[in-house]
Amino acid sequence: MWQIANERALWLGQQVMPHEPALRSWLRRWRMKGLEIDDVVQETYTRLITAESIEHITNPKTYLFQIAGSVVIDHLRRMKIVSIDSVADMAELGIASDEPSPERRVIDRDELRRLARAI
Repeated sequence: MWQIANERALWLGQQVMPHEPALRSWLRRWRMKGLEIDDVVQETYTRLITAESIEHITNPKTYLFQIAGSVVIDHLRRMKIVSIDSVADMAELGIASDEPSPERRVIDRDELRRLARAI
């Protein structure tokens, strides 16, 4: 268990964290009320560190931005009132809301593997 945690931390430090300045710059463009960049970055790292597997990730920067986009969309969904500007910004994120998130795909793929092993 500790070995996996250490490997994941090393992967995050080497492959993901160097892209944090670009991610923060990208997030600053959205300027949505109640959206704290530090919170989005923290939630993004949390989702990466707790993912069942990272073996499928071929482009950590792209995956980082996809996860952050999902975090922003989740934030917008939780808001009771969403301004029209936020909706326009959400469209510019380039993430189709009807597609499963990267996290959901990983979880589903892992469930299928477990099911296949059980069968």
